[in-house]
Amino acid sequence: MGVMARGKAQRGEGLAKTGMFLGIAGIALSILITVLAFAGISFLQKKGPEWQQQMEQKAQEMERAANEAATEAGTAAPTTSEVP
Repeated sequence: MGVMARGKAQRGEGLAKTGMFLGIAGIALSILITVLAFAGISFLQKKGPEWQQQMEQKAQEMERAANEAATEAGTAAPTTSEVP
């Protein structure tokens, strides 16, 4: 719409200039968001497996600690392999 109003914008009408400016700003913002989304997806594809492995290790450590605490207390906590 801003391109169609270019003639009016050149004659100095404020709303036409504003429309062109907002249209250009909207296109630039859309391009920026798209680039950032692709960069974020690429980053997560690289770091995701590493983070998953770290979380699994922490979960195993927590499970071991819970089993040790349960053994000391005299009650055995089921492990993930024992749960039906």
